[in-house]
Amino acid sequence: MKKKILLLSTIATLFTLTSCQGIFPSKEIIFSPNESNAEIYEGYYKPKELRLNYQDVNKTTSWVTSLSTGEQNLLIVPVKLSDGPVWTEAMLNRLHNAFFGSDIAPYYSVKEYFQTSSYGNLNIGGTILDPVTLNYTVAGLNAYSESASEIVASAFNNSNISVPNESQFDLNNDHLYDNTIFIYSNDFAYDGSGAYWAWCTNTVSYGSRNYNVNSYMWASYSFMDTAYDDYFGEETAMNDPIKYCETHTYIHETGHLLGLDDYYNYDNDGWEPSTAYDMQANNIGDHNIFSKLALGWVKPYVVTSDCVITLRSSAIYPDCILIKNKWNGSAFDEYLLIEYYTPDILNDLDSQHPYGSITMMKERGLRVYHVDARLISVYNFGNSFIKTGGYTDEIGDGALVGASNTPSRSYLNSHGKDFKLIHLIDNNHQNTYNNRGHSMKKEDILIEENKTITPAYLNDYFYYGSTFNDGEKINFSFTGSNYQDTSCQVTISFN
Repeated sequence: MKKKILLLSTIATLFTLTSCQGIFPSKEIIFSPNESNAEIYEGYYKPKELRLNYQDVNKTTSWVTSLSTGEQNLLIVPVKLSDGPVWTEAMLNRLHNAFFGSDIAPYYSVKEYFQTSSYGNLNIGGTILDPVTLNYTVAGLNAYSESASEIVASAFNNSNISVPNESQFDLNNDHLYDNTIFIYSNDFAYDGSGAYWAWCTNTVSYGSRNYNVNSYMWASYSFMDTAYDDYFGEETAMNDPIKYCETHTYIHETGHLLGLDDYYNYDNDGWEPSTAYDMQANNIGDHNIFSKLALGWVKPYVVTSDCVITLRSSAIYPDCILIKNKWNGSAFDEYLLIEYYTPDILNDLDSQHPYGSITMMKERGLRVYHVDARLISVYNFGNSFIKTGGYTDEIGDGALVGASNTPSRSYLNSHGKDFKLIHLIDNNHQNTYNNRGHSMKKEDILIEENKTITPAYLNDYFYYGSTFNDGEKINFSFTGSNYQDTSCQVTISFN
């Protein structure tokens, strides 16, 4: 079963465009490195801090996504429909293991995954409440389809359900629970239809409680029963069912609670710009390096002139290379991003066992992305967003990431711009704008050793060919060499 998980949010669908003006920046910030704010090297530097994170951006549009560093708590609410399966103690123990355990199979718990992916920057804890019963039958709630999770959130906001130590779930003191997870006890719809699938969304409705739900997940207990395609871990499932907790779907959805978008294409036009080999695409492997940058887990080596950089494995170390002349000091800009992929740690099992019919790469190599995460100024008016300016490097009173990997969800769609949020630069011209109907081969994802990527090579991957989307000329080449178990060398030169 291919798990294309829904991210439902007013941010994704409700736009009002006022003009075709302002495509290029109306407010521009350029990061100027010095010894006080960056580590300076020959031909590159590493900033000590990044300017913005996803919560900074999202909260301007009333979606208060979780902070992605430090101690963050999940409030997990087991839900029973009136005729749904009864929650048992064994089920609750298994649910606890899936999110917070340290000895589960076949993969990692949610806590373990994010602690590892974040290089120790994010430590997830939380509480599972006593099960609550919703006054709907399974079929009755399903009739509301995708509104089901909002019905549940509203019911919770107007309930007298006891939450111990409520303030620990509101770490930013806005009287909204930072991360709420509703887990329904009945099975999910295997075709992804109706109410019973998995998604994250937000609601700005308030109830009678002192604290209310804002950013939340809706998912089935039965996602823990899914398996690798080769049934790896099946013996554990038979011998110790509480220990067996399949968690890939919960991990993907927790990525949304942190603010990450889906990287696959909802429009199904035959092209997956980022490819399926990523946790926010097909629910497998570690987060890609853009996700880690946007969540504040890694600070890039920013190239300023010809240089050679030792780049360590992103599965183990917080390393990446960013190439762009006028960088604004945050993940929310346009640039080329390079990581050294290795099949280690969170990529290991998923490179050995197929999940959703695919496996992560078993090879080592450079994984390269063209990222366009620039922000557009908006004003939040009711449940829609009115464009108030062009691109901006400041969040101001409201900002959204303009581009998306799904054309119909892109804020730029009405401008006729088909910019992508994150587009893989592959090894053999399989994933270009011109080959969007072409089937991407996994063996071409990583740039092979000693292959030089030139401006002419990059030409087919950019909307305007020889320039970035913002008009800056592509005037650099790079080569990965000396591929080792956990590091390589990257040589960058400017033409």
